[in-house]
Amino acid sequence: MFTTSRPRIEIPWEHAPTPPRAAALAGLWSGGGSVLRSAAQFVSALVLARLTGPGGYGLGAIVVAAATASELIRFSGFTHAIIQSPTLDPRRTATVHYVCIAVAVALGAIVTGGAVAIATAIGEREFAGALPWLGLVFAFVGISAIPSALLSRALAFGALAVVETCAVLVACATSIALGWLGAGAQAFLWQAVLTAGLTTLGVLTVCPRLPWRPASLRESRTLLVFGLRSSAGQLFRYVSLTCDRVALTLFAGPAQTGLYAQASQVVTVPIGQTAGPVQRVMLPVLSRAMADPAQFRRYYRHAAALLGYVLFPVAGLCAATASPLVLVVLGPSWAESAPLIVVLCTGVVATVVTYLNSWVFVATAAVRSQSRQLAASMLVTVAAVAIASTFGATGTAIAVVGCATVTAVVGFLLARRRAPVTTSDLLSALLGPVAVGAATAVSAVAAQLAPAPDLPRLIAGVSAGAAGGLVTIFLLPHGRRTVAALVSTVRRPIAGPTQKA
Repeated sequence: MFTTSRPRIEIPWEHAPTPPRAAALAGLWSGGGSVLRSAAQFVSALVLARLTGPGGYGLGAIVVAAATASELIRFSGFTHAIIQSPTLDPRRTATVHYVCIAVAVALGAIVTGGAVAIATAIGEREFAGALPWLGLVFAFVGISAIPSALLSRALAFGALAVVETCAVLVACATSIALGWLGAGAQAFLWQAVLTAGLTTLGVLTVCPRLPWRPASLRESRTLLVFGLRSSAGQLFRYVSLTCDRVALTLFAGPAQTGLYAQASQVVTVPIGQTAGPVQRVMLPVLSRAMADPAQFRRYYRHAAALLGYVLFPVAGLCAATASPLVLVVLGPSWAESAPLIVVLCTGVVATVVTYLNSWVFVATAAVRSQSRQLAASMLVTVAAVAIASTFGATGTAIAVVGCATVTAVVGFLLARRRAPVTTSDLLSALLGPVAVGAATAVSAVAAQLAPAPDLPRLIAGVSAGAAGGLVTIFLLPHGRRTVAALVSTVRRPIAGPTQKA
């Protein structure tokens, strides 16, 4: 094992089977931190939406879309290579680390230049002048990406959760203060910079240091080729996910982009903050389980059911209470975003399937197939969104959901050929959550039928929807089994190899 003067976390350079309880506890740590971060980001987004209005929030969407590109580095193919590889060498890992930093800086220059060009094209020259600071986000993320991947490989999600949650809390509080002082859309910019900078500082503090002298590029070829192929797929997916905001900004203006971005925020924040932590756990767990097809399928079904039972009821609740939610939380000026929330919520099932497909591709080292599929998906999505954006935010939302559905289906058909998973595995895991999501939505809608002010309607809808969803979970045998399996796994003593993370 590779150790330093900070022996708290030891990196496993060779894969070993993951005890179920270790995987479950890692997921709880990762998920717990994600809930806190999600809450902080959601509150800051709502406060900044009120402080800046649709126009300012639309400009902020440019920052968010550009900063999201840094996730291409943080969860890039290079980090996937470190997590997935059966065996690692410290010097070859250091080579990947330095290459990752160089790619991050180059990508930051390209994305920042594009953001400046868009802001200038729509007449926001003062805002464009501040955007070069976005480059710091990419530099910070490039420095911390591989150390974070090593912590994930070691299942050290407790340390990661503490570091990332503290960084987000400080950054969100600072951005709210800047918005209150009149910084406008620049509050979004400094939130992104602070989050990346503080996260990097924390990760470097807890992760063992890599050797200063790396291996040669030839020695590290296998890791780098895997990383580049997987990163290409990530890039294609990023373009598919952000082209909607860019097209709306150029063809419909910042106000329409602001309405769409706020609706998208309501839907995507719960998805990202739930699927992100599960992904961190499932990539190393599935990679370790490749030698045992039965265990691979079991972990796949558990991950699918977990995502479904969390996200589908949340989506049903958001869709059913969209109107009072927007009016109470954001105010009448945002009323047009409520129908957009309903449309975007219909795409949550496709999003969950897409996440599952991605994990299978990475765990099975089938990143070339994934890249080809995502490239085709990107071309279709960009073309559809470019046409749909001329019809405003509603047309764009419909196009995005349609393309996401096609991408999910095609991706699953390809992933199924690479891993020991079947259509039955996916359907058996998701049918129960779909029923719970539908019950949640129906209960919430029924509770709002009586005429009432917006706040009582919202409270009644949320309460009835949550109660309906919980009751349905425990009425369904699959729901009861999923909850019982999670509880028993967490309580079960860890058996097998000692977990040093």
